[in-house]
Amino acid sequence: SNHSSCSVDVAAVAYTEAFTHIFDLNKDGYIHVREFVCATKFEGLGPPHSPPVPYEQMVATFEYIDANQDGRIVLSEFVPFYTMQNMANYHAGDLDMSGALNLTEFLAAFQPRLMQQGYSDATVPAVTQIFHTADTNDDGVVTYPDEYETALSIINGFSNDGSNHSSCSVDVAAVAY
Repeated sequence: SNHSSCSVDVAAVAYTEAFTHIFDLNKDGYIHVREFVCATKFEGLGPPHSPPVPYEQMVATFEYIDANQDGRIVLSEFVPFYTMQNMANYHAGDLDMSGALNLTEFLAAFQPRLMQQGYSDATVPAVTQIFHTADTNDDGVVTYPDEYETALSIINGFSNDGSNHSSCSVDVAAVAY
């Protein structure tokens, strides 16, 4: 039973960090549509190498996540979406369909995307180190959810202080509610 409580804790930390560091840019405890669009523009929503998400789709996704339709996303609305997104991305990265990410798959999933997003510290050795840190049982693969969420948590902390988003300007006046 210790294992199941561990996975909940790891996931909760990863999701809270993503919410706080990546999406909630003004740190008011909510994700507003502009913040969501900016974060999505830089972080991407789909698996690695997927094409950029069109603006209208980002707004539609925001409205879908905003369960009570109050124009802002709270952590409890964010977690189910982020869980589903991470699971989809994990499976997309599992190229040999083994049920786990080996180092090659892990690097392919994370390293190019981080470099493309302007994280010059996301070198192959740095991302390899994240892989080994996340591979807590040293079996040579990162599994879902525990080890994958650990990797995401490390990546959120190491790669993103929100500075990349400060240059993001989005005209949300065009968005009808």
